[in-house]
Amino acid sequence: MHILQESASPQSIVIIPRTYPASVTLQLVDESRNTTATPSVSVSSADGYMTISGTFSLKDGRYYGLKVLDGSTLIYRDRVFVTSQTIFDKYTVNEGVYVEENTSNNEFVII
Repeated sequence: MHILQESASPQSIVIIPRTYPASVTLQLVDESRNTTATPSVSVSSADGYMTISGTFSLKDGRYYGLKVLDGSTLIYRDRVFVTSQTIFDKYTVNEGVYVEENTSNNEFVII
């Protein structure tokens, strides 16, 4: 799964596709609305990886299906999650929702 941000600036997705064409078509399917967007992207390949760069119109908190096509041939498929959090290693879906109880009493009552 790839993590992107709701941003108007260019972002990159690094993948390992089945083939390495010079140009690809990227499809982003909004899983909550069932709509497909096809943004224009640029492609570069190096050391077995393909980097797809572009500006994506995404909404925070949504999942998107990612398809990379070479013509009509599917060469890569994955999912994208959009978040405004920037520390991805410590990402949590409960940020700002879950409140941890801070008590010092850890006694149990046994009947």
